[in-house]
Amino acid sequence: MRRATIALAVAAAVILTGLFQRPPAAALGMTQVTLNCTDGTSFTIVVDADTLTGLVASVQGMVDYPAGLNCTLIQVPLLTLFGHVALATNPNKMVVAGGRWLVTCTEVAKTGGFTTSVPPGTVASGANRPTFAMLLPAPLASGSTPCDEDLANGCIWVNIGANVHLNGQGVLEGSINETIPENQSCPNIADVNGPIPLGPSHFDSKPMPASCLFVSGSTALTTTYVTHVFGFTFTVISGLSESPASAVHSQFVDVGNPSSVRDQLNAPPVPPNSNCDSHASITDGNFTLQNGNINVYGG
Repeated sequence: MRRATIALAVAAAVILTGLFQRPPAAALGMTQVTLNCTDGTSFTIVVDADTLTGLVASVQGMVDYPAGLNCTLIQVPLLTLFGHVALATNPNKMVVAGGRWLVTCTEVAKTGGFTTSVPPGTVASGANRPTFAMLLPAPLASGSTPCDEDLANGCIWVNIGANVHLNGQGVLEGSINETIPENQSCPNIADVNGPIPLGPSHFDSKPMPASCLFVSGSTALTTTYVTHVFGFTFTVISGLSESPASAVHSQFVDVGNPSSVRDQLNAPPVPPNSNCDSHASITDGNFTLQNGNINVYGG
């Protein structure tokens, strides 16, 4: 009888320990987040407080600096049962970004290979690159933004929205969009009083079966394909087209959340510095995301 009583007490203690055991330390402070985006995709991920802060900043960046992509965040408290936490299945890889970055007029000139004058009336045509005016040191264009990176010529703002991830079936989905807002231009050496208008310009791009998402540490390389494009900068300077769909090679560098150092990226209209298929990239040619945030997750 005494042995039975002791056994019952031990069993009760084990049950009570399970009932009141605290969640594992790794789960403390974790939040389940569902990201629903206007590109028709949705995924759920469990994140820590820093990553949640970064995702919120990225989504807000999409709102503040529109590029044709918006997402909403739904936060769900994690449920615990007998000391265990109910976790969602995180995507293997993802990059979520929203904000804007500065591109130097000199860099835009490198992309275009300018040689003569701007074709009049060229705003949204073709993937072939006609020759046009060189952007060389000249008075700042009225529509350029003064910047330390290009004191002679200035810069232009580029808005970006990115959401690329693997869904539950392992299929790559999402989009990368960019917009150059209107009333932006760079100097035209052929006519200092007639700067080259670069905005508005815009493109949408999506992963296709041949697309790629490669994540190594805090760096993500992507290849997406253009589904819609207009404007002088992206159609003429970058040579993007819808048919055939141009490949867009991008690089995203997440320096952490929060951080005193800004995230980095490379995307049109500057020349690509990465190849997702070969997993090759260099940091030369990356630009600073001035506002917003980049989130890279490698699983």
